[in-house]
Amino acid sequence: MTTMSVVFSPEEYARRLAAMRAKMRERDAEIVLVDEAEHLAYLTGFDRSATRYQACAIPLEGEPVMFLRALDEPTFVERSWLTDRVTIADWEDSVAVIARELGRRGWAGRRIGLELDSNYLTVRRWQSLTAALPGASFVDVGEVLRDLRLRKSSEEIALLRRAASIADRALAAAVAAAGEGRNEREAAAAASRTFLELGADTPRIGVITSGSRAASLPRRSRHPSSRARRSAAHGADTPGTGLQRTHHGGRSRSAPLLRRRSTRRACSSSYRIVSSAR
Repeated sequence: MTTMSVVFSPEEYARRLAAMRAKMRERDAEIVLVDEAEHLAYLTGFDRSATRYQACAIPLEGEPVMFLRALDEPTFVERSWLTDRVTIADWEDSVAVIARELGRRGWAGRRIGLELDSNYLTVRRWQSLTAALPGASFVDVGEVLRDLRLRKSSEEIALLRRAASIADRALAAAVAAAGEGRNEREAAAAASRTFLELGADTPRIGVITSGSRAASLPRRSRHPSSRARRSAAHGADTPGTGLQRTHHGGRSRSAPLLRRRSTRRACSSSYRIVSSAR
């Protein structure tokens, strides 16, 4: 079994951290708590679970410190370039642990940046965190990392191209498996098999639908496990994502399933490359 290591070079992560610290100086933030999942992956390489609240404290100087679920520590060690970490047991209050450690490091009275648009910093967590750090002042840095992630480095572009190439070949396999009398599950299996063979992170694909159901997308979709048999007059819509090291190369392809060449319609294809920037 192949072991996933750190996704990018040390120089790439150093560049990202330096860019983040430049934004911190612009906003007069001495510490930033990053908790958005995509942003944690972008800065640390660690694609965390969302079961418990986890965050990374980034000071203007010195190594960042990761606050993570204790059960996720082996994955963190494998995938992140960071070494400074504090583990949190499932029965502990994550916010209380973070506040206590910030105090121990002398950071509790600093000007702290928070991602106020984060999906993980709920109102209750924000109230608990600010109450636990009465000597601190706070500044919003919510959109900073979203903006930084828009500009892709050469390493990111190369990874996105590999992911897109995997998606292309998986969709070709799905289209080849489609046909009159076959169901959507068979096309899904062909795509999933190709994802695994080519080294994608997961075999997961998007919704595969055919016939009149395809015309209703995106308002209504059909699950890939559908056993509905395709008619010769139907077409198939097959989306897929080549996920490699948490970077996505999204694809969507429509294919005709008509029997007769004289009645065959043009096949339309649309492509897009999207990144979670993880």
